[in-house]
Amino acid sequence: MYYLSVICFVLCAVYSTIVASSFPVQLSIGQEKRFFPHEISTYTQHVNIQIKTGPPSGTQTKLPCELFIVLDSSGSMAGKDKWNNAISAIEHIVQNMNSGDKLHLVQYNSFSSIIFENGDDQQAMLKALHKLQPYGGTNLMAGLDQVIPLLKKYSDRFTVKRLFILSDGQINEGVTDHGMLLKEVTRIKNMYDVTICSFGIGYDFDEKLLTDIADYGSGDYFFIKGAESMEKVVGIAYRGFQNLMGTNAYLKVITKYDVQIIDVYGYDMKQDEEQIIPIGNLRYNDMMNVLLETKVKITKELLENRDIDYMVVSLWMTDINDRLPKLVVTETVLFSLSRNDDELKEFNEIVQSLVKLQKIQRREREVTELLKQQQVSEASDLLVSLAADTNEVYANLPQGIVLNKDDLETLTYTQRKIQTMSSRTDKILTSVTSKLLNSAELAMESAYYQKLNEKHSEANEDL
Repeated sequence: MYYLSVICFVLCAVYSTIVASSFPVQLSIGQEKRFFPHEISTYTQHVNIQIKTGPPSGTQTKLPCELFIVLDSSGSMAGKDKWNNAISAIEHIVQNMNSGDKLHLVQYNSFSSIIFENGDDQQAMLKALHKLQPYGGTNLMAGLDQVIPLLKKYSDRFTVKRLFILSDGQINEGVTDHGMLLKEVTRIKNMYDVTICSFGIGYDFDEKLLTDIADYGSGDYFFIKGAESMEKVVGIAYRGFQNLMGTNAYLKVITKYDVQIIDVYGYDMKQDEEQIIPIGNLRYNDMMNVLLETKVKITKELLENRDIDYMVVSLWMTDINDRLPKLVVTETVLFSLSRNDDELKEFNEIVQSLVKLQKIQRREREVTELLKQQQVSEASDLLVSLAADTNEVYANLPQGIVLNKDDLETLTYTQRKIQTMSSRTDKILTSVTSKLLNSAELAMESAYYQKLNEKHSEANEDL
């Protein structure tokens, strides 16, 4: 077992952490196996990359935030309290702005207009906000055309910029071609150095378009399933914006000695010795993980060494303060060859638990597909089965043993991840049993939770 010898485990340094001097970031690498037999063969190895960020240091200056909101004010927003809750969500942002922050609001329906710009006066912004009323069609391009002059006008201002797009419907006026809209989103992101997030409200919006807008805009996609949850979701998104450390973050993973990366759970991958894994934004006081499956080949040449440095992991991001790409931290990963039976029996049970969770999360995709095929009963049965599997993983987590600091943090993170997964499963099952949603709406909810689970972060646990 992995924990037979705590002293050996610590000395072997299965986890090692490097803290970059200029950023409060810890990169911890956990391996399923630290030791492999001293013989020519091929093995599967799972590697967990844990990224933990702390609070800003006293020497770090947080730039003011500048938020551009493009709000769908079409007629469909008038129903089911959507409009009142959208206004409440923006009120929440206005009331939680920090000193020096700026807010710009654009509304669009069949046409578009600037409601206010360069806002920092709460009362004036709230007064202008409450004058709005929903009507007309849905012309997203009109909203984008209206926000571009604002982005250009304030492009030289030294702030952290973000664009929120809120919509509840299908585009039915103006430019409706997805390719043209996404091309414009990409142009806006690149030209004005702004990250773009999208918010789908209710169950009638164009899910594919809004998820693509977030992807092309290097931002986050948020699903607001009920009007009552709008303020909560927008609040989480805005707090994440206020806590930004860096954008366009990615992991660069380089393998050596013919070690192959077989899978990057939750992310797309390419067949290459160098993997670039985009992980989005880095926020202060957050934690996330990326799990790899690799194939390790022990060759005759490797038998001449005991310790083999087979992987280098680097974390990069664009610093929000000077907007320059920076190397945050680099870690070299080692395994050792051994003839010691006790060493060869050691396994990292926490990493093994994370592997089981990722496999459960992949099966959640089957739930979504069943719902799309209107097989609600079968989807419900599978959800119940996956929930039982998740509970079993939780029950089998290491307990009552001595752990080093990195292991303890990873264990706590895994426990929270399981609790969040279970909570989201309960929400879907509640939606199924209530029979208030049709199968397509259930599929949309399932797909959203599945994506959140695959790329879990502590900052989004309440979603």
